[in-house]
Amino acid sequence: MLLANDIPDEKVSIVNIKPSEFVSVLQSGKVDGIVSFPPHTEQIQTFFGKRITAFFGEDLHTSRYNLIAKQDYLAKHPEVTRKMLKALARAIQYAADNPAQAYEIVGKYLKLDTNLVAKIFKIREFELALEQPLLPTLEDETRWAMKRGFVKTGPIPNYLDYLDLDPLLSFDPNAVKIIH
Repeated sequence: MLLANDIPDEKVSIVNIKPSEFVSVLQSGKVDGIVSFPPHTEQIQTFFGKRITAFFGEDLHTSRYNLIAKQDYLAKHPEVTRKMLKALARAIQYAADNPAQAYEIVGKYLKLDTNLVAKIFKIREFELALEQPLLPTLEDETRWAMKRGFVKTGPIPNYLDYLDLDPLLSFDPNAVKIIH
């Protein structure tokens, strides 16, 4: 958001805050703004109502949730991997076909109000896929981590070397949208 609005890092103080403290630090004035994520974003909006302004980075940021496993596990357990992919695909389809029931199930599991879950679902796209934008995203995150000193500086890895496309290719060849 800062980069998209030409605000240099030096003009802000970045503070790490636990999500459970988002409302209290905003309310106390200890911070002027927060970068948040569901369900915390919705909880903040519900608490403050029109007293805050929310900016969404739809054009700037996409949230991806990646499944990660050790290579030897995938090699030793192809059936478990296939069943897990099948279960995820079924869950995605169930949520698309039965949104009200999906909101209720997720709300109960996460202990969130069903209306809040519905808001979260409406701004999300659920898809089982490996897409090309994952690679530059990983590279950008690596540069960010290096700049911040979280990891050693050095060459950016070729993340394609770390992706095992075979489980998803064998489950649904159309779900792999990475040039390989």
